[in-house]
Amino acid sequence: RLAAQDLTYDGLVDAVRFDLIEQKLKHTSESLGQIAFSVGYSEPSSFTRAVKNRFGCSPSELRKQTQTSS
Repeated sequence: RLAAQDLTYDGLVDAVRFDLIEQKLKHTSESLGQIAFSVGYSEPSSFTRAVKNRFGCSPSELRKQTQTSS
């Protein structure tokens, strides 16, 4: 079914994960470590690298951007 819509399971999981990261950065005061762990990253460095690859900035920079744009 996913292939029929040109989706993969991993791609879908990533989309949901990054949406959740954005929401948590924007609407909570959870630490970056707590957010990383809650979305499935066991290492903060992996979380930071993934966020930088996806959004082009660090998690703390993304938090500042999302909080100032609301």
